[in-house]
Amino acid sequence: MRRLFPATVLAVLLVVLGMMLAPSAWAEEVTARSLAKDFDAEATTATTAQGEVAQKAAYEAVQILDRIRRDFPTSLEARLLQTKGRLPNRTTDLQAIYKLAEEWTSKTPDAEPMLPAELAIGQGDGATVIGDAVELEQAPNAGPSVPPRPTGDAGVLLPQASPPQPQVDKTDHTALSESELHRRLRASSVLLFFVGNKKDGGLRAFHVGSGSLITPDMVLTNAHVAEEMKDFSGTWLVINETIGIRQAKVVSIARRDTAFKIDAALMQLQGFRAEEFLPLNVSPRLDERILIAGYPGDATLLDQRYVTLQGLLEQGQIPQKAQLPTALLNEGRINNFIDYSGTNSTELQYTMVTAPGNSGSPIVNICGEIVGLHYSGGARGAEVKFNGAVHARDVLQYLRSVGVAVQATEGVCTERN
Repeated sequence: MRRLFPATVLAVLLVVLGMMLAPSAWAEEVTARSLAKDFDAEATTATTAQGEVAQKAAYEAVQILDRIRRDFPTSLEARLLQTKGRLPNRTTDLQAIYKLAEEWTSKTPDAEPMLPAELAIGQGDGATVIGDAVELEQAPNAGPSVPPRPTGDAGVLLPQASPPQPQVDKTDHTALSESELHRRLRASSVLLFFVGNKKDGGLRAFHVGSGSLITPDMVLTNAHVAEEMKDFSGTWLVINETIGIRQAKVVSIARRDTAFKIDAALMQLQGFRAEEFLPLNVSPRLDERILIAGYPGDATLLDQRYVTLQGLLEQGQIPQKAQLPTALLNEGRINNFIDYSGTNSTELQYTMVTAPGNSGSPIVNICGEIVGLHYSGGARGAEVKFNGAVHARDVLQYLRSVGVAVQATEGVCTERN
């Protein structure tokens, strides 16, 4: 009579067979603790090796630290990085690691940007970490955001062979209440800061411009805003009272000297998705009532919260949401449409109060839809101040070409009764 395997032996064989067939299922779960071990390995190489080997290992170590802060913001590891500049039971000189990593990124064009060491470690209050919120589910009806693909020639777009063609709603609709309109604008318009080191050293925080969320993770602004800090190394921060302070990176640029002939750019939030964003309306009308939402420098300098924000960032600290400045709203009406000779682009002209710092602000109708992207303001030889915005139709064409799906309508926005 043939002997059968004991049940325990059979169970072990089944387990081994399962591990052979599906090894990924048995892989170690990624945790802040496991990432800290990975950091140890890279940091050891960085501090014992020489030259590019050490620099690349340091770069990988910094990427691990950034992942800990991004994916496990409430972990002990992330908190200690923020308050003590170290991981649990580890005394690695992170400043030295960052210095080596910066040497690697300076000669590696494809390297991901890093949060400056002065901002990233050992300077916070332990209560707030950039990117500290749990990632939100995608907002209803929002199409997936696909990172655009710029070419190596800075700012020159590489259109996709088959760009997405989202449906443009044609339904007429009624204006929002004033309180709801203002709430949405302040939740979706953002202040753009750049924090980093000048080439000759020193941590600085710059208020560069304004922008608006057009998907849960994409920010629309001007090309001239996105390129303002090209001579500096550092990190873009997207800021408002609703989302707090979030890291971002420039992912696409369309300038007037490119095929698109418009002053527009996109930044993508890193490790965070907002709940609110603004749709586009591609059919603005002459004399239509509009608003601008943004952070004009002349006005925000009078706001103590703005002064506090800049000061804290330059000290390497992250302020709480209650300390952040409020977007300023101004009203006006569309006065004119200008079709530029030799291009297919159109400018909206309008009269309202704007100032440097408003660059990148959304021009919005009373239904809370972006009809234009503000990029210029000035008297233009007249006493009345005229402003210019990229037409929403041109913005939508640009977004389609780089694979970003947004909500859009051409329906008429009517006043409330």
